Amino acid sequence: MIKKRESFGETLKKLRQSQKMTQKMLAEGICAQSLISRVENNEELPNVVILQQICQRLDITMDQLMQFESEEINQRNDQLNKVHHHFIQKNYLKMAQLLKDESLINSLFLDADFQRYDYYLSICAFYVEKKTIKALQLLKKAISYTHKRENPNISILEIQMMADLGRMYQKNGQLEAAFIELERVYQLIDVLPEERKNFELNKIYFYYGELLFEQQRYTEAFEIVEEGMALAQQFCSYYYLEELFTLNGKLLEVDNQSTEATEYFFLANMVQKIVRD
Repeated sequence: MIKKRESFGETLKKLRQSQKMTQKMLAEGICAQSLISRVENNEELPNVVILQQICQRLDITMDQLMQFESEEINQRNDQLNKVHHHFIQKNYLKMAQLLKDESLINSLFLDADFQRYDYYLSICAFYVEKKTIKALQLLKKAISYTHKRENPNISILEIQMMADLGRMYQKNGQLEAAFIELERVYQLIDVLPEERKNFELNKIYFYYGELLFEQQRYTEAFEIVEEGMALAQQFCSYYYLEELFTLNGKLLEVDNQSTEATEYFFLANMVQKIVRD
């Protein structure tokens, strides 16, 4: 017996439910709850602007919602999310192992999927294989799927990739290119609406702050690091907090504030222990 394909409304409903969202939660700040109900009952289709906002809240692309069933989307996203979990934990070896899974590779279909996959591959090439040129090539390829510099509506993922590009340039001794990328990324964060920010942006403050520190631009580095520590506090996150505390300690040492520097080195050590435990 041929399985009946899900309707658009059924797909949306199942994706919403899989993320433990009520219709009210999905609709909040986007549209009326009644519209979500009508869409899920296949009585109405939202306009493109509303549909884009709904997809952003569900962390899917419009193409995924239009072309795939909920089970296909959830399976693909679950696999990529497992990789992303290890990315956040900086467990790059485990990432590399998961990226070899043929079921994951065979599930990739959309540009958005290949973009994330190539991004993760570039990180593994850089940190696990220690192949900077390969990493840069993969990362540039990943960015090229969607990124256009004149586009003001840049995604968080694009910001992350550009930041890592700057980091790779820095570690490869291409300092001018590193500054171009990281300064641009920092400016993009500065104008990013608060509701779009997340804890993952914290590494950018560390990347940029460390680059400024290495160039002895200490005053600017202080400001960047303070912003990063404030973002970590805002999201109650330890992500790159150890690195920011350590960098702040180094900056305080340069400023002959040895007591304060020692306090930040102690805090960095405490964060390291908490994260490892």
